Amino acid sequence: MSTEDHSDEPFLQAPADDAALEALNSIESWPSLRGHSYKQNEISVVSPGSEVNTFRKLLSSVQEELAQYPGMAQQAFRKYAESGDPRRTVKWFIYRIPEMLFRTDQSGYIPIEAAFASGNGPAARVMLDIAKHAGTLQRLLAYRNQLYGHSLIMLAVKLNSRECEDILRKLIEFDPAGLHRICDNEGRNVLHRCTEFDYCESFRMILTILKRFPSVHKDRIATEAKAALEVADNREKTPIHYISSSGNIAMLTDLDIFLTQMQIVLNFDACHQSSSAFTPLMLAVQKGQFEVCKWLLENGSVDVNYKQHSTCLTALHFAVRAGNPELISLLMEHNADPGFCDSECDLLCCYKTPLVMAETEDVPNKLACVKSLRTSDI
Repeated sequence: MSTEDHSDEPFLQAPADDAALEALNSIESWPSLRGHSYKQNEISVVSPGSEVNTFRKLLSSVQEELAQYPGMAQQAFRKYAESGDPRRTVKWFIYRIPEMLFRTDQSGYIPIEAAFASGNGPAARVMLDIAKHAGTLQRLLAYRNQLYGHSLIMLAVKLNSRECEDILRKLIEFDPAGLHRICDNEGRNVLHRCTEFDYCESFRMILTILKRFPSVHKDRIATEAKAALEVADNREKTPIHYISSSGNIAMLTDLDIFLTQMQIVLNFDACHQSSSAFTPLMLAVQKGQFEVCKWLLENGSVDVNYKQHSTCLTALHFAVRAGNPELISLLMEHNADPGFCDSECDLLCCYKTPLVMAETEDVPNKLACVKSLRTSDI
């Protein structure tokens, strides 16, 4: 009898018989190791038997986990043979491997992220239920992607369906402050994502969920929502910028109702840190979004003569450049200054007021633009 000490060896040795070894070698990749990035986890087939050597280097806990899968797979096949129902069989199987909820694939997504990204709400709901049964629901709700920086709700908005409101509610109620405190690698929060990609239904549901919080939390929720709507991403755009650019009136209507009921006043002009940033009004003017411009001028704290500090250009300048007399008239009705010039403008070479720009430059609809600008002299 051998007296060698095998305490440091893996508990599961490589299969001795040819059939078992062939089956093991046919596996093209092993499940990922806990706590490592997905790029390090993938183990490709290099040569016959390479997985055996790799397997023996894994932690004993991971080896034990892997060793359980053949037995579970065998039971799954038996259940399928008995029921003939592949959906129930798959569901039975995945409920028995909850640890896989946190394993990333080659794209860097865990399974529920993949479900959100593909718009599969029912699958995501099942995964939340699996986590609940396994006692890891809080961990899953708090999950943040290390590769891209986003939280789950930033992908969940892609579902964009009233049928998935319960999923959004669960994520928001878990961390309301995450609306503005958690951003992806591009500086976008969940409201940036909704407005940039026109997820109108998700945007509406989020605002509705926030309004339904108990009144005792109203002030805190209003503060979080205001911050989320006013913060700029890495491109110096707020959610209002994206709405202004797309001209999504439905989103503006939902937002208007929300702001009124929550008694929130937004500041659309004070969130820019660089001297070249556009306000939402400037962006809407450039895009020719008349209804959006009208809403912005009539709501919130829009300064119609707000300027780019690097150029001294105002929204009226951009309306002139676009040759849009209707927008020029709208801005003038809200006290836009056709002769705008301050001390900073005087220091700029070749600066022109909106009126001088219309009179001296080759702009579309030149005569109509000049006429609209000169109405202030009448």
